[in-house]
Amino acid sequence: MRVPVHSRTLVELQTALELVPDSNIYCLAFMANNRKCDEILGDPVRVRRGVLIKIANEMTRNGPSIASDRPLGELLDDLAATLICKKKKHRLLKNGVQCVQVVHVAEILRARLDRFEEARNTSRKIEAHIRSRISAGRQGKGRAISSDESDGRSSENEGHSDNNSNDDELSERDDESTAALAYRSRDIPHQQSAAKTGQHSSKSVEKTPNRIQQRASGSGRHRYQSDESDASTPGTPVSRLFSTGRSKSSAATVPTKGPSSSSSRSFLHKQRNETPTKQRRARDATDVESRSDADYVDEEGDSDGSASSSPSASSSPSTSHSKAVKHEDSESEAAATEDDEPPTPTIAFEASKSGPSTANDILRVMLSTIQKGSHSYVYCFSIPDAKGFLKIGYAGINEVQKMARETGLPIPHSQYNKRARLWERLVEQRKRCKLDMQFEFAVYMPSAAHKMERLIHATLRAHNKTVTKCINPKCKTQHEEWFKVSLRDARYTVDEWKKFSKLMPFKTNGHLIEQWYDYARDHLRKDTFAEMSGEVWFDKEWKRTVAQAGKDRRQQKRHEARMEKVRMEQLEKEVEQAEEGVEQAEEDLDEKRRLVEKAELHTAKVKLRNAREEMSWAEKKLGEKKRQLEEKKKRRTTLG
Repeated sequence: MRVPVHSRTLVELQTALELVPDSNIYCLAFMANNRKCDEILGDPVRVRRGVLIKIANEMTRNGPSIASDRPLGELLDDLAATLICKKKKHRLLKNGVQCVQVVHVAEILRARLDRFEEARNTSRKIEAHIRSRISAGRQGKGRAISSDESDGRSSENEGHSDNNSNDDELSERDDESTAALAYRSRDIPHQQSAAKTGQHSSKSVEKTPNRIQQRASGSGRHRYQSDESDASTPGTPVSRLFSTGRSKSSAATVPTKGPSSSSSRSFLHKQRNETPTKQRRARDATDVESRSDADYVDEEGDSDGSASSSPSASSSPSTSHSKAVKHEDSESEAAATEDDEPPTPTIAFEASKSGPSTANDILRVMLSTIQKGSHSYVYCFSIPDAKGFLKIGYAGINEVQKMARETGLPIPHSQYNKRARLWERLVEQRKRCKLDMQFEFAVYMPSAAHKMERLIHATLRAHNKTVTKCINPKCKTQHEEWFKVSLRDARYTVDEWKKFSKLMPFKTNGHLIEQWYDYARDHLRKDTFAEMSGEVWFDKEWKRTVAQAGKDRRQQKRHEARMEKVRMEQLEKEVEQAEEGVEQAEEDLDEKRRLVEKAELHTAKVKLRNAREEMSWAEKKLGEKKRQLEEKKKRRTTLG
């Protein structure tokens, strides 16, 4: 069943994502050299169009309903999967860590939508001011007489020149100025505007002075005489893609004069000379760098320490005239955005009702059996709008493997999967909590990462670090991973528990090994730390205990290494003795073989001698018989 979506809305969405139909669409994935693949994509065209239709309906929220409850982020991930070719092997590296291509391409698409939204808001703001000026001019129609037409025309020329400088300044504020121009209608001929003005003047309405007829920023010059003429205009200067209704106008005014900007004109000239491919690469690279807030760490937990950069549009230079426009347009902007989506609510936190953890509380957490979580990462996120609040959690390895299976990504080694999960968790938290989270650090836990997370939370409560819950109205989950703590103290606590994780304190069945089980059980039974706060216990007793256990473990490993060396030497001696025995056995075997051969030779000689004697005796017997035969023949002759 085909989903009914307005064709113009779909085309505007495709243009905003730079996926213009009937043109070449290039692969957005990156190669091993951190350059775009730029392979021309073919199939699947129908799948890509279906995802675009779902995104359009999800963002407009005024078309026919579709059988999909998936959020916009997942739809962008589906679209990103169709924009990665299968002809080449893609491998994107960030600070030496391989990143997920689908997530990276989805960030590129989201950056393009943000640029489009910024250009749309700029056009809407200017349109609201133009309408307010028109309304103000119609109210003062008694003062608009025909004798002022010549003065109005000269002021119109002056207004156009001033608006040119205003357009240049707006282009400096928005690096993607051409995105806004793509959604504005073409120039309306002056004769057509005059004809429409004549229609209104036939209704006993005097002509509005020309100085009030402003134009929108950009190359398209639109003249608005009244609300009716604006409604009859085939193309409006503001895209209606993401708005549910017409924005309301206000009585705010726009200055008609401002300084010219030659640098903006040179920038536009340079932008026109560049090819579309170069512009697209530069924009995507800038947006991805500005939107990627997470840098990963190695297995030893050394953070890269990189901070997120602001979007390119916010870093553009702003002139005094643009500041004046922004200041005077506050009322109009509030009216224009009244029908849009509600803004992100203010971040607020409330303290947890549970008091500070004691040493016994931490020991009870340690004694509990773990049900999930092996080696993994403990991460730390922050929010720029809430200074001093940090979110500390862990990324499960099972979720990493599930994510790898769903995305079809290769699994070269487990460490890559955990690093990829950190990025997935950051994106997931941003979508679910509607908060602009930033990555701070991640520490690798060799054993029981989930239990280490719980112990870290209990330790921070022991240090009187207020546990807070996010009460963002858009966030349905009541988090208990937020702490009011400095980044230095949080990293110190995580590193100390990493030392405990290195000792491999848990068995494969989830229970503590005997050493740590006896330690926690005995101290709880004797109530050794009843008068000691959790903070003092962690800073003195536990830190000393873990350090001593680490020292004992290292000594035990050295002793085991020495014993292993002794066993190896003894085994080598046994091997040498066995080799000597084998050599002796081989010599004995050779000797026996020689004796056998000699015995066989002697036996053969004896048999040969006996055979010769028998042959000699047979020859003698034969000679005797021959003599007897001759004698008998002689006797017969004599008798005969």
